[in-house]
Amino acid sequence: MNNSNLKNFIDEYEKELLGLAEEYRDMGMPVLTEELFPLFEKTGDRLRYEKIYFMRRKMLSVYAVLAEKYKRKDDYEKLGGILLSICDEETWALPAHVKKGEDKRFVLDLFASETAESLLNICEKCGEGLDADIKERAKKEVIKRVIEPFKNGRFEFEVLENNWNSVCLSNIGCAAVMLGEWKVVERCFKGIDHYLKGFGDDGVCPEGLHYWTYGLFYYFLFMDRLEKLKEPYEQENIHDEEKVCTESLAVIDKCRAGAKRILSCEKIKKIAAFGGKCILPGGYSVSFADSHMREKLLPGLIFYISEKFELPLSVEKESLWSVEETDCYRYEMIRWSLFGGEELLNKRDIKGNESLSNFELFEDAGWAIYNANNGSAFAVKGGNNDESHNHNDVGSYILVLNGELICADLGRGEYCADYFGEKRYDFLCTSSLGHSVPAINGKGQNTGALCRADEFTADNKGRVEIEFSSCYGECLNKLKRTCEYDIKSGELEITDLFDFYKNEENKGSDNSCGGDANKTFENDSEIVISDNIITLLPVKINGNTALIGDNALLTAKGEYLKLEVNTKSYRNGDGEEVSVNVISVIMNITRQNLSCESQNILRYRVSCMHADIS
Repeated sequence: MNNSNLKNFIDEYEKELLGLAEEYRDMGMPVLTEELFPLFEKTGDRLRYEKIYFMRRKMLSVYAVLAEKYKRKDDYEKLGGILLSICDEETWALPAHVKKGEDKRFVLDLFASETAESLLNICEKCGEGLDADIKERAKKEVIKRVIEPFKNGRFEFEVLENNWNSVCLSNIGCAAVMLGEWKVVERCFKGIDHYLKGFGDDGVCPEGLHYWTYGLFYYFLFMDRLEKLKEPYEQENIHDEEKVCTESLAVIDKCRAGAKRILSCEKIKKIAAFGGKCILPGGYSVSFADSHMREKLLPGLIFYISEKFELPLSVEKESLWSVEETDCYRYEMIRWSLFGGEELLNKRDIKGNESLSNFELFEDAGWAIYNANNGSAFAVKGGNNDESHNHNDVGSYILVLNGELICADLGRGEYCADYFGEKRYDFLCTSSLGHSVPAINGKGQNTGALCRADEFTADNKGRVEIEFSSCYGECLNKLKRTCEYDIKSGELEITDLFDFYKNEENKGSDNSCGGDANKTFENDSEIVISDNIITLLPVKINGNTALIGDNALLTAKGEYLKLEVNTKSYRNGDGEEVSVNVISVIMNITRQNLSCESQNILRYRVSCMHADIS
């Protein structure tokens, strides 16, 4: 993205905000009714309540950002009413995060902490146009609902190594800075160290690209505020002389120096650079874990990263969120996107995009991403089946060919009660049966940290090797996947080598695969192994070939193989029903040929379509 593209993006972003403001000018606040809140507990449905909740946050964000920018009286008046309406909400937490028996008014979750920070920051940025009683009401609600409960309790998110830690502690910490609650600031700063432990030294967010954006944005929000801390007597919000003490000075010095140190370390630079590396040709993205197949990036976060770490703007404006696409319409995200873009444009000359790297290897996570020279890309993962926002997906991959998504990772499903409960892996998108990995006797991968890629190697020529037999049970001695990716043409060949134990050689208590204890390999019993390939495109099979869409051809290589296709469906992260085609490359194996290595190989190639199949 160069200067011209950045300016166009900012102009379009501002125009969108102005359009939304006019649309909502005469509209009242959507009402969160008493009937909606219990729906999650009764039916597992999150979307009906959350749709209204986030619409209220959207209106807050639109008028707060425009009031700060234009200082128009009608924007201030609309904003004041919205602020009071949010202060009147019975709870700022979402139903999915309120446990049975809890007083929901004082539940501290992601959204309660975000609301607290937003209200105080809006009063800080737009204070001149807001009535004093509105600002005082917002301050009292934040103290009562968030600061006091935090001071009086200990919370699981304080030691988590994922987005909950960053989002909750960053927002509570920022609110505490604005209130001069220095002991709370110090506690948040100390606790947020756990967030960075969730990343390897390679910078990968195992929760997925979506949560990289979410957690890292709020982490930088907090670090940026700490880095810019003034002395207590210089803080505009500090009027109590008793708070200007040696203890406060020590906390400020510690947090300010700590933030500067963190923002200059090598690991945070790698974390910051990770997101841009996950954008693929054709508007697609690396959708491992709970992300989206067409994940875009938060403009404000990308602008901050570019400026802070002196990196080029490595994505085009088409890969950046609009206002409407901003996750949950969060105020700070929208504010940073507009004002951060303007600031960046005024500070420096933006160069055009650097060309994408042909090869990125993330050794700690076990990820490899390749970009071919013709709008094609390949991403593959190892990892394990006990990651944050886990999917059973060791060995899964994504293939974009000439700008078209051929082999997909479905990413995030609809968030409901079961999705985060015992039935999580009953969903197609989280089960390995919804990923491009093998199945044995119709069963997929097991769950847990011991189900992992014991070996993961990748080179810059397009060859990836993964050993992941531990994902399938005790029947397997070896399962080695070899990926040969042509970085010039974008074509891919997958070879899976299965080495099974014979029955008498299996010393474990369960000689099954995929958790099927009734399936043994005695006498003339048969094993059915299949490689599944996931695609959203139509599929037409003819013999050992499958036409995927109009432009890609899958060819199964082997005398004993056959192809099948089955259509399934799932609900995606937006609650939409999506149809999925599962192509299966199938081989039947009997006990007699278990030792015949040549018959235990599944191989197929996905290539550009050069001839029609009838």
